[in-house]
Amino acid sequence: MRTSGNARQLAKIIARAPHATIEIARTYSRCAAGLEHASERVRFAPPWPWLPDDVVHDHWQYRLIGPRNIELDMLSAAIGTGLERVFDQRDEQFRQDWRTIWSALDSCSRWFPKKLPFDLVLRAFEGLPGDGIGSSTDLRTAVLDLRRRITPDEIVQVAPKSQ
Repeated sequence: MRTSGNARQLAKIIARAPHATIEIARTYSRCAAGLEHASERVRFAPPWPWLPDDVVHDHWQYRLIGPRNIELDMLSAAIGTGLERVFDQRDEQFRQDWRTIWSALDSCSRWFPKKLPFDLVLRAFEGLPGDGIGSSTDLRTAVLDLRRRITPDEIVQVAPKSQ
């Protein structure tokens, strides 16, 4: 749900079928407009790890930097495509891992990369769909292949990709 119009539609559905509101809210609680129009008896799922309306975020390029000069380019759109398909269907640990990663991506800079445990990154990417999503699947495969070169207890860093 990305518009106020979508939020109004959600409010109408909730009014007609209050017993189904939990799943509806889980699916459609992805913008502030949804919260504005929600009934008080609806409990929204925890938010996505990024703001779906943030179009600029869709095109940000990052680099995962590991020990021993390991580097992997990541495009936020590839991450987002995979997350859109599975975020609401996975467990809370998966969602929390992605909130942690997205927070690190959101606050990192070229001069101050953010450190993350590789086991968290590995767990998060293992939960993305394994096939049929093009760049998202390719990125998932590339991260999972890094487990041959980086042990789960090592620390990796994320930073914006230098142009």
